Amino acid sequence: MTVTTEHLRALLGSGPHSELVAVGGEIEIYVPDEEGFGLEGISLVTREQLVERLPSSPDNPDEGELRIAAESLSEMIAELGG
Repeated sequence: MTVTTEHLRALLGSGPHSELVAVGGEIEIYVPDEEGFGLEGISLVTREQLVERLPSSPDNPDEGELRIAAESLSEMIAELGG
């Protein structure tokens, strides 16, 4: 599984408590509702964590920063056997 800059842009554009997760061989964004949600997958990064990792603005992130973050998350998945 590979995390792309498009995944990260979508996460930045989602709600404040959203998460990027690996589930069922796919990378998806989960947005918790008021009751929460059950998740059978691996949480990769929350929106808040991603914002903290990016020196640039989350509203207009630098493409290079997004690429580095995506590569790092993809490597983490590979190390976990995904």
